[in-house]
Amino acid sequence: MSREAARVAKGLGLQLDIRKGGLLTDGHLYALEHQSEYDVFLSQGGTALLMEETLSKPVISITISVVDYVQALNKAKSYGHKVALVSYDCPLLKELESLAQLTPDFDFTVFPYSNKDDFQDQIAKVFSLKDHTVIGLGGCTCDHVRKHGVDYVMIESSRENIRSALMAAKNIIDLNYKERLTTSRVTNILNYSSEGIFSVDKDGVIPIMNFAAEKIFNVTQADVVGKSLSSPEVPQIFRDIYGDGSFLVNETVVSGGNAFMVNRIQLSINRRIEETLVTFQSISDIQSLERKSRNALRNAGLVAKKSFSDIIYSSRAMRECVLRARQFGSTDAALLIEGETGTGKELFAQGIHNVSPRSKGPFVAVNCAALPESLLESELFGYTSGAFTGARKGGKAGLFELAHNGTIFLDEIGDISPMIQSRLLRVLQEKAVLRVGGDRILDVNTRIVAATNKDLLGMVERGEFRDDLYYRLNLLNLTIAPLRERPDDIETLVCFFLASKGAMYGVESKRLSPRTLDMMREYDWPGNVRELENFMEKLLILQPLESNLDYSAMKLLAERTRRSRGCAGLAAADDAPGMLTIHVASLKDMENEIFTKMLDRMGGNQTRVARRLGVSRVTVWKRLQETQVRQ
Repeated sequence: MSREAARVAKGLGLQLDIRKGGLLTDGHLYALEHQSEYDVFLSQGGTALLMEETLSKPVISITISVVDYVQALNKAKSYGHKVALVSYDCPLLKELESLAQLTPDFDFTVFPYSNKDDFQDQIAKVFSLKDHTVIGLGGCTCDHVRKHGVDYVMIESSRENIRSALMAAKNIIDLNYKERLTTSRVTNILNYSSEGIFSVDKDGVIPIMNFAAEKIFNVTQADVVGKSLSSPEVPQIFRDIYGDGSFLVNETVVSGGNAFMVNRIQLSINRRIEETLVTFQSISDIQSLERKSRNALRNAGLVAKKSFSDIIYSSRAMRECVLRARQFGSTDAALLIEGETGTGKELFAQGIHNVSPRSKGPFVAVNCAALPESLLESELFGYTSGAFTGARKGGKAGLFELAHNGTIFLDEIGDISPMIQSRLLRVLQEKAVLRVGGDRILDVNTRIVAATNKDLLGMVERGEFRDDLYYRLNLLNLTIAPLRERPDDIETLVCFFLASKGAMYGVESKRLSPRTLDMMREYDWPGNVRELENFMEKLLILQPLESNLDYSAMKLLAERTRRSRGCAGLAAADDAPGMLTIHVASLKDMENEIFTKMLDRMGGNQTRVARRLGVSRVTVWKRLQETQVRQ
């Protein structure tokens, strides 16, 4: 049996230790002494029965069937003697006795025993008989019998029964492993959860509590576990958080001046509530965790630092643009922001993100024109390990993955290649990305805000930009007017930059004269707000070298005009701020020339011309009419 058991165990992958010794050699006591070393014990007959009574570990008895007994009896009969069956007293013996009564050929006498003393008495009776063949279990009986020269036949379990016993042992071991793994998993989830957890059973007793609850309540498990919720030893805060035990999700409960976010979940078996699981977290801890999360995003540069309050304006056009952008912030639709360089497209994108439902998520900005195609692809979509030479081991998450549950801002979208356009369209359609060199689709929940300073629709018409991508990006559209089209914002921006840049460079707050501001309004500002900001910063840096801020501003404006016109001197620049070149003629003609050139400079706006020249709008209109008649 030992040899067969070893062979089967090897095939099943079981670690089987074999110790020979039964009831008469205290095999059951050996098992009791070593039970902590094993998961399952296997034995047979009386030894197995005694082990079941004394061990706390599972014991599997290798079955001895009636067929096994009958086979041993038939073999014993072949010796031509009467048969003595020495066996541990068990129900099977009665079945054999009943079988013997029905079958006269089965002539045998049973000598049952239940302990060592019984065995010695019964074996002595057997030895007093003459011409008997002994049938028994195990080597102990065999050793006793053969010392007296008596024929002996051992009752053997079939291979099938040995295999069945080992299979049962394997199932128990596998089940125990799964139970231990589940217990370990649940224990670790409980104890390493940042939330406090305890439960209350149907009798009002607290069966479990985790480490977080210990820390929050300042108690130990020994103080609470196993005790009634109503016990005076259990702190009042337990009762406050448990309440009436009803189902609860993310509700605030106040106890002892502290606020907690509480969940209560009822555990039912056969529609009967057996236990209520309570999870809770201090709201101050939640706020602290949120601060850490925001700091981590900020440190990674994935935070929109600007809001709509950072947009400085006073013009009606800009006010309407901001209102439109705020409305767009409430949606998740793709957005295209159009505007010249320096108008503040990223500033608007950050403001939109910060008023959107995604404001707590990451904000990822990328300048598509700053990266070559191959690098832009890997940056946007990520790559797997070994995707290309020099690829980081383990791969790298792309910007779309980093922007999950947030916003990705694609600046200069008009500069991306057709290949990137195709991949970007797929992301918009499927809300998923495939890393470079990868074979697994990754879902991404990211809002796309794109920006361009190009005529994207014209590029579509010329076949330079995919029309399907354009219309997906242009679901919502925001156009930011250039600074030259909103001169009312000039003074507001100048005052803001004088204050902010002045504080930066330690320059006392000053103001520019109305005449200087008019000159600044007449300048085109091709770099828009960014150029104006740089202009004001340079003006304040040079301020200590000049006695007059207005004079410094006029000089800087003249320099910018010369550079933009490519002229050698200020006199040749007919459109220099604050100056006009007038041909000498009659006073009337020179006045008319002034009105004509000023109208051209002001883009045909007669009201602005009148305000600049200090005359009425009607006067401007009359002079222009006179000029047209003369022409």
